[in-house]
Amino acid sequence: MQDGFVNTEPELNGALSNGLYMVSVTAGADTYNERLVIQK
Repeated sequence: MQDGFVNTEPELNGALSNGLYMVSVTAGADTYNERLVIQK
């Protein structure tokens, strides 16, 4: 994490179907919850 941004690309390898997912990322003492949209 740098300057409040996390820049990473998870390797999902097609493991998730199309849809809306909630992703929780913990960096140190901070936790961030974001939406992830999968469209193939």
